[in-house]
Amino acid sequence: SFYVRPDILDKITVKTGEDTNVTELRIIEVKSKSWDSSRDTVESKMWTANKKSIKSLYLPYIQDIAFQSLVCRAAYPDLRVSSWLMMPDRAKKMKYNNNSGSGGHEHHGGNLANGNGMVPTG
Repeated sequence: SFYVRPDILDKITVKTGEDTNVTELRIIEVKSKSWDSSRDTVESKMWTANKKSIKSLYLPYIQDIAFQSLVCRAAYPDLRVSSWLMMPDRAKKMKYNNNSGSGGHEHHGGNLANGNGMVPTG
């Protein structure tokens, strides 16, 4: 038997048709390694120029999330399993309010592509 500890394991219901819902487990691997969407695309950052292999810097991240996905698929064969890599994007600003009455604040390194902070890995 195998043991995994995803950084985030999110169980959601996905509507796949008019009357059809599917339960999905989203395995989210959180990394502090950041990127800049104003200079790079996700594909150019992670894939080699010929797009035949993953860049060596990101290979351990992908292997880790792939193993976690494999174990979850074996443990929950009736559920859909998706895997995601979450990395901060230096080009984005994240606004938040700390409820101290001093107004909102901005920090760089907010969300990744599509505003949800995640890149699908499989």
